[in-house]
Amino acid sequence: MLQYILEQNLKYVQEEYIYANILLLQYFTLEAFLNFLGENIRPTIWKKERQYFNKNAFHDRRGTLGKFWYLAEELRCEEYFDSGEGKTVYKFVEQDLKGVRDFFVHAKPEILQTESLTSQMSRPKFIENFIDRNINLKIVNEGFSSVELLILKFHNMANELEKYDINIENPLFGPDRVLHGSSELYKHK
Repeated sequence: MLQYILEQNLKYVQEEYIYANILLLQYFTLEAFLNFLGENIRPTIWKKERQYFNKNAFHDRRGTLGKFWYLAEELRCEEYFDSGEGKTVYKFVEQDLKGVRDFFVHAKPEILQTESLTSQMSRPKFIENFIDRNINLKIVNEGFSSVELLILKFHNMANELEKYDINIENPLFGPDRVLHGSSELYKHK
């Protein structure tokens, strides 16, 4: 759905604001999958996951990123995210996606200053803000591939270790596919 929105020719909307929404939803998608997986693997911990992951640090991270590292350790793929492609993808999530999420969740006024001499007839000079500096189509596309890679890595490791419902072939096909396991109605190849 997010890619459909991205591909539409949306008039009268500054594209960076659409991109910002897509990036937020990408981060929330990853967080939702981590919660889904965690609830299946360690239901006792996930009953009080907020308290648990705010109190305990994993890989020096708390909250969503703490959940990420807890599950990476549980699924024995911590090393993958400590080096190479896995590290690059994780860093994107940690810095870019979480950075956008934190900007909107913990919004503080941004003080933008510039000095310029202009004549009365000229337009005011545009001052770049956080959204202009950090949100663009390249980041959105990287977000799609990064979140997909992380979800599929965890999903595949969980299946290999027989940690959860092996009828879930691909968690990216939406909630009905995941909830109904091998339902023919939602089966995609």
